[in-house]
Amino acid sequence: KANTDIQNSGLSVTALEYLNSTVLIYFQYANGMLTNSQVNNLRWNCLGLYNIPAYSINGDTSFLTDLAVMSQTTTSAGQFVQQTMDQVAADQALLFIGTQRDFAGRAYSPGHHAACAFPSLGGTVGHEMAHNFGCHHDRITEGAADNDGHYYYGNRWTDGAGKDTGDIMSYATYRLPNFGNPSVSVDGFPTGIAAGQPKAADCARVLRENAAAMAGYKSPMSVPVITTQPTGVSVSSG
Repeated sequence: KANTDIQNSGLSVTALEYLNSTVLIYFQYANGMLTNSQVNNLRWNCLGLYNIPAYSINGDTSFLTDLAVMSQTTTSAGQFVQQTMDQVAADQALLFIGTQRDFAGRAYSPGHHAACAFPSLGGTVGHEMAHNFGCHHDRITEGAADNDGHYYYGNRWTDGAGKDTGDIMSYATYRLPNFGNPSVSVDGFPTGIAAGQPKAADCARVLRENAAAMAGYKSPMSVPVITTQPTGVSVSSG
């Protein structure tokens, strides 16, 4: 409701302005996590905010229903998402939902569609968008066995104070604003585990390796170009 005044830190702004500024903060935070993790070939850019057409969930409060609507063209809402992605050359579509759902967010992994509750957290936004690149949760949450040959997991460990700690892809009690990277340590603990190790967890590598493919998913649409400028002419009356 763009013309409804709301209060934010004592300043009266429209709901749309609040939405715009808040989403940009989410993206700044998510990009800060990339910087913290030494992911240098990827940054998320917000190409625009659009009001998705109304659609029915028939009482289903699962984000998976919303993701299905977004990614399919069998509904007007899904058609709108796909057409808008084409028009603005968006490689990922992130749906913000202001009503109750089953989790803080969900995403296809890999894929190009994610959904988050609003208001949310910058860490949640980065977490869900990273799923689209193929990043997973930590091995404990996923129930994954050691030595499975994958390194797309979040990392989780017990710190010096005995706290359950992890990177942003983990379900640890204390999550750092990082994607796991064996070369990046916090308080003496590596945030990731290199590939080839039994508990390999290197989401920063997954993001780096898949950045180019993600960026090439949608190309800008070609538009008409004037190659020869028109010239004036004189015609007889009638």
